[in-house]
Amino acid sequence: MGSYKPKSVLVNTQGGKKAGNPGVAPSGPPESVEGKFGEALYFDGTNYLEVVDSKTIGISDQLTMEAWVKPEVLVVSGDAMSVTTKDVCYYMQVRDGKIGNYFYNVNPPGYHLSKNNIKVGVWTHIAVTYDGKEKVFYINGEEDSRVSATGKIQLTNDSLGIAAEVRIPSRGAANQRYYKGIIDEVRISNIARTPDEIKESFENGLVMAVDFSGKLSITWGQIKREK
Repeated sequence: MGSYKPKSVLVNTQGGKKAGNPGVAPSGPPESVEGKFGEALYFDGTNYLEVVDSKTIGISDQLTMEAWVKPEVLVVSGDAMSVTTKDVCYYMQVRDGKIGNYFYNVNPPGYHLSKNNIKVGVWTHIAVTYDGKEKVFYINGEEDSRVSATGKIQLTNDSLGIAAEVRIPSRGAANQRYYKGIIDEVRISNIARTPDEIKESFENGLVMAVDFSGKLSITWGQIKREK
C-alpha cells in the first residue's frame, strides 16, 4: 500500500493560471481505487476530505456542483450522504436514493430532490447548477428536473467537505452525513454550466471538459494515492 499524499484540488482561475486548494484527510486517508476515469477515492463511511474555506469556494451568484458517484449504500430513512457540502451554504448529497440539494438564503427556501433515482453499485454522473433564477438537476448528462429559485447564496467560513458535512467547532456540532462508496471527478464552478458542458463532463471526463477561458473551477484531478 502506498502512502496517501494529498496534492491539491485544482483551481482553474482567470486567465488560465493555476492555483490550488489543499485537500486534507483529517479522519484518515480514503483508499485509492479504480475510478470512472483513472483512479478514484473510496470512502468507508467514516472518512472524508476537507478543503479549507477560501475565496475560491466562496461562491454566491452562480454555481455548479458535479461528480461521479458509485454508492455502496443508499440512505432511505430521510437522512443523507454528502458528496460535496460547504456546510450551511450549499449541498449536493445522496438522499432517499436521489440527488439532494440545498442553497442557503435562496428563495423560496427548501431542500429539493431530483425526480429520478441513482442505484447502488452503479457509476452515475450527478450535477446541480444554479444561475440565480433556477436550479437544475442532471443525471448522467441529461436534465432531470428544474426548480425556480432566486437570490445569492449566503456564505459562511465553513470548509468544503467531500464525503461528509464538515462542521466548524464553534457551532458545537459534529461532522455528519458521511458518504460510503466511491467518488470521482468532483468539480465545483462559479458558473451555471450549460447542458452541453454537463453532457461533455459525462461523456469525456474533466480533462476534456475544463475550460481555461476565465471560468473558475475546483476540480478533482490531483487528489490521488501516490503509489
